[in-house]
Amino acid sequence: MSASFLTYSQLSAWRSIEPFPVDQHTPLFVTKVWPLPAELTVRHVEDAFTRLAQLHGALRTRFELQHEDEPRQRVEADAVVPHEIHELIATDDTEAPLSMPDTFATRPFDLEREPAWRVCIVTRDGRPQSVVVCCHHMIADAWAMRVLREDLFTILAGAIPPDAPEPGELAEVQRSTAWARRHEATMRHWVTAIRSGVDPGVPEDDEPRPRLWASLESVTALDAARVLAEATRTSVHSVVLTAFAEVVARQSGRQRFRVGLLAGNRSQARWRRLVCPMDQLTPMVYARQPDRPITETIQHVHRAALSAYSHASFDVDELAAELEEFGFDAVDGGMDVFFNFIPVEPAALPGTGPFRATDAEPWRLTVSDQGRNNGVPTFLKVSAGAYLLLRLQESRAGSTAASMEQHLMAVQELLRAEASLIR
Repeated sequence: MSASFLTYSQLSAWRSIEPFPVDQHTPLFVTKVWPLPAELTVRHVEDAFTRLAQLHGALRTRFELQHEDEPRQRVEADAVVPHEIHELIATDDTEAPLSMPDTFATRPFDLEREPAWRVCIVTRDGRPQSVVVCCHHMIADAWAMRVLREDLFTILAGAIPPDAPEPGELAEVQRSTAWARRHEATMRHWVTAIRSGVDPGVPEDDEPRPRLWASLESVTALDAARVLAEATRTSVHSVVLTAFAEVVARQSGRQRFRVGLLAGNRSQARWRRLVCPMDQLTPMVYARQPDRPITETIQHVHRAALSAYSHASFDVDELAAELEEFGFDAVDGGMDVFFNFIPVEPAALPGTGPFRATDAEPWRLTVSDQGRNNGVPTFLKVSAGAYLLLRLQESRAGSTAASMEQHLMAVQELLRAEASLIR
């Protein structure tokens, strides 16, 4: 098959890691553990993954990253499933779904010579217990991993998944004349956000900075966010984004700054089954008005976020040329803080066990120096399901466990206090 261009999201992912050696690409790996139904054999699982690779071209893709003008990708005809089998020796059944070889999720991929994914079939007494799937972000994002899981289990159940588009199809559409107007609008949106003027932040020095992750799992925050979303006719996403930005403004003293939003770009039905990264960064300017009621601010942020998300698919190389005059690169785009909202059930945090809220303990706060490094100073990732999970990463001078706990608790208290005025 002939080589095709990368999708815009793939190109963004590649430009973000291109300067670094392959052993530093780990933050762009997406790893999931899926417990398996009983009564399967290893052969059943292997065959199912082969059929999965036949269905989704991303699993058969090799990249040509040194192409003369810009990188390309080529989908191979044969489905090869890079996998290994890990036999459990532990006696505790509860550990089975989480067990895998130590280096499985961190071993580098050779994107030009091998598939950008791997599978570990975890067995006990030779019977499959779970599978661990690790994909490079060049071929999958979190949404794509859900597609892969659904299709794998459909195959294991003896059914046939629906057809799926190929990454090359999206890449072709993104470079078509029909897409040109949308791309031009996106460039204007970025330049407007950069030119809008923001309060200067505290200059960062070159000293090593701590990298910490703080997490708040909370029914209290979710209940309050839902009250505010209903009252403002917006969404939990916009309510939490507003609270996060407002706390950043209050704690930093900055009244105007750029928020980098991570957009999933899956609104069109045609691409919802595409196994390929589609997420890209888009800027939103948060302009604080202390005298404005928070409910009005939520509505303003909601409209601003919707506009930003509609301008979140772009050629990062063209954007780099636009941003060069402002002194920014196109990887972080001059953003001050980053926000990513994922409307799925939160996953249990490593080392803490599942969160089960009670009337006595409706929330749990934890801090760790271990987590996925997004490479930016401040990043809040939010999941919403039975409770709200706010996972804050900071790598700023002066960041401490106490300051990050204070930040998350300030977000929760803002939500709780404002919701109490409505109830």
